[in-house]
Amino acid sequence: MASPSSPTRMRVAVVGLEFGAEFVPIYKAHPNVEDVVICDLKPENLARVGDRAGVERRYHRLEDVLAADDIDAVHLVTPVTLHGAHTMAVLEARIRFENEQNALLTGMLEKQRKEEKHIEMAQAKIEEKIRKVQEKSDLLGKAGTASEAELKALERRTEEVKKQMHQ
Repeated sequence: MASPSSPTRMRVAVVGLEFGAEFVPIYKAHPNVEDVVICDLKPENLARVGDRAGVERRYHRLEDVLAADDIDAVHLVTPVTLHGAHTMAVLEARIRFENEQNALLTGMLEKQRKEEKHIEMAQAKIEEKIRKVQEKSDLLGKAGTASEAELKALERRTEEVKKQMHQ
């Protein structure tokens, strides 16, 4: 391991050049960066950024970047629609990464947690109503009454909520 006075030089991949092009010259100029690799789905972005910054290694797919055994870090600057999957792929590859969408992803995860909690609360309320109707039905001892119809409707609604939770 290198000492703090002589840090190891890293090889960094910048993935997503629509917004990430500005990071390429920053990494190229950094004294602790040995090499910069770029990746983008659009060949015109690879050519424009690669030619302007003097980057030789260019990839069209994140999978190819992750398969390269000499990449030390990945800076993800991909669109939101791809970013979650890309983040997971980089994490699974156990490569260091910088993520431009951290705040957005955190917000999305928090929203999902709140929605799940809301669904769980709705399901708990429905299950409580079912329990009360069952108790009432048991007390009355009546088959085929309105209470039983109400019970069936509540059971159907519970199943709908459970299906929503798993979508």
